[in-house]
Amino acid sequence: MNRARWAQSTAAFVAGQLAFVLVYWLAARLAFTLAFSVRQVSPVWPPTGIALAVLLLFGRRWWPGLAAGAFLANVSSAEPAFTALGIALGNTLEAVAGAALLERLGFDRGLGRVRDVMALLGAALCATTLSATIGVTVLAWSGLVPAEARVSTWVVWWVGDVMGALVVTPLLLTLAAAPPRRERLPETALLFALLVAVGIAVFVSPPTAEGVAPPLEYLVFPLVIWAAIRCERREVALAVTLVSAFAIVGAVHDRGPFAHGGLTARLVFLQLFMGVVTMTGLTLSALVAERGRSEEERTALLRKERAAREGSEAAYELVRRANTTKDDFLAVLSHELRTPLTPILGWTRLLRDEILDEPTRQRALEVIERNARLQVRLVEELLDASRIVAGKMKLERRHVDLGAVAASAFDMVQEAAAAKPLALQVRLPETPALVWGDAERLQQVVANLLSNAVKFTPPRGRIELAVEAAAGEAIVRVCDDGEGIEAAFLPQIFAPFTQWDTGTRRAHGGLGLGLSIVRHIVDRHGGSVHAASDGKGRGTTMTVRFPSAAAPLVPTAAEGPTTAPMPRLDAVRILLVEDDGDARELIREVLRGAGADVRTAEGVEEALTALASWPAEVLVSDLAMPGRDGLDLIRSVRAAGAPREGLIAVLLTAYAGDEERRQSSEAGYDAHVAKPVRPIELVETIVARRRRL
Repeated sequence: MNRARWAQSTAAFVAGQLAFVLVYWLAARLAFTLAFSVRQVSPVWPPTGIALAVLLLFGRRWWPGLAAGAFLANVSSAEPAFTALGIALGNTLEAVAGAALLERLGFDRGLGRVRDVMALLGAALCATTLSATIGVTVLAWSGLVPAEARVSTWVVWWVGDVMGALVVTPLLLTLAAAPPRRERLPETALLFALLVAVGIAVFVSPPTAEGVAPPLEYLVFPLVIWAAIRCERREVALAVTLVSAFAIVGAVHDRGPFAHGGLTARLVFLQLFMGVVTMTGLTLSALVAERGRSEEERTALLRKERAAREGSEAAYELVRRANTTKDDFLAVLSHELRTPLTPILGWTRLLRDEILDEPTRQRALEVIERNARLQVRLVEELLDASRIVAGKMKLERRHVDLGAVAASAFDMVQEAAAAKPLALQVRLPETPALVWGDAERLQQVVANLLSNAVKFTPPRGRIELAVEAAAGEAIVRVCDDGEGIEAAFLPQIFAPFTQWDTGTRRAHGGLGLGLSIVRHIVDRHGGSVHAASDGKGRGTTMTVRFPSAAAPLVPTAAEGPTTAPMPRLDAVRILLVEDDGDARELIREVLRGAGADVRTAEGVEEALTALASWPAEVLVSDLAMPGRDGLDLIRSVRAAGAPREGLIAVLLTAYAGDEERRQSSEAGYDAHVAKPVRPIELVETIVARRRRL
């Protein structure tokens, strides 16, 4: 196989060499027709350009074809074999030296850089001196060139070879490149039509009656410049070759601007003129190409810079949103943790003072226990979220009856549902719906879904819990006819810290962790959870599916803590505005215990109505309330003017940062008390503000 390949490649190489010999010989025979002063020396010598192009395209190992073609061309011109061999040696060394020099200079065959055009010019000027020097020396030794004609013969030889390299080499190199672009074909056709017309008019037309041709040869420059700016290097090289052909034909037939003097002199001057045309076209074309590349690089750089800027802006926006989410979460967390502490600490202080009757004492204990359980649940949610992030949530798996787990979770929310009140329905399967899982975590899933339903279902609403044992899976459904979920928010419902309403006006509490914990637990059990809602006010259905499995189970519990005589507020009229019932009752009892005349309101509108009919001296208001918040309230009160100028306003808030203090002060509050409210701190704050009046 390798031998066959070698034979194939060798045959191709030999065929190429023979073709090279033939082309070189034909070009040389054509050039010899223009040799007039010395028949071996032509001022037009395309073979130099052909030889240099072939060595650049196929490699210097093609020199044997060049040497053979040069020898054959000269020996067939009736020259002695020694002379033909010497001239062939010079022609071969010229092309090999030129190719080697160009390769060393990093020459690009596409001629797309000015440095490539200059390198070609330098190689053409230098390497051709070898052929001219060796050839004239051989001719002199052979007695074919007299001593007085050696310098002029050298110049003619050198100019012919230089122009062959400058005109023919770029033409062949660019023709070997990619095909022309189709979108420029009409323009290129027009350009060459004009070149033909100008070539005939300038170089081939007969001279005027006076025998003097006007210097119209410069008309070719606009067309060559047009080709350089609008077309590729290929078209420029073709344009120059076409103009050279017309000029040579005109000079030989005594036509055009180069029709004066001896034929050899005409052709030399014509070649020098064409050298200027060639270098103008190639250099300008390379400049246009370089500018195009620099524009492309600049565009690409700008695109990268824009992409990097957009990426950094996106990253900044991501970080900003993360920081905003973090700040919002911390504010919500502060509120959710502090709010239950207010009734716990307040009722605990009143119980320690032993000033409550028995019914109130029992109610105080119930409030403390309820809020302590809420605290425990919040902390457990935070710990669960931390375990999920760290990948440390452990499951103690065994066979669990999902119906029994759901019944236990149902019992946990009955008290909260009855307080609203809500209608609860439960449908459990007659046979156990067995799954392989952690009973406590499964109960947590159902309890979280039920708690969410209780939270978002308005009074006298309906909640249904259903457990089904279907083919290969156990299904839990929690349906309510509550607030529902907008379609745009459904995809985010199970993301951590996600809540529909945020800020100080939100109607529902919580950390936004419950459903994300549900999804994680369900995923860990190999199940799936899905939320469905027809939109706002249309209720929600949560569906959880677990793979079925086969035995018994377990449930959960919770717990609470803590302190100088109280100042007096005898007969001070105080309006208390608090949407949380437990906190409102506690603070009312604290203020009444200090001797104050206290009235209460659950929201901003009710408070404004009370202030309009009752001359309160002190306003104590919570910040976070549904609809309008505490800041809206004080702005409305202060906007009322003179009747309220002496009113002392105290803000109660679980949002206890410096920014919140600044906002409350700017809105019109005189004092800021952070939750959980310590009774003595609240009373002392009011007393201190009254002393300043």
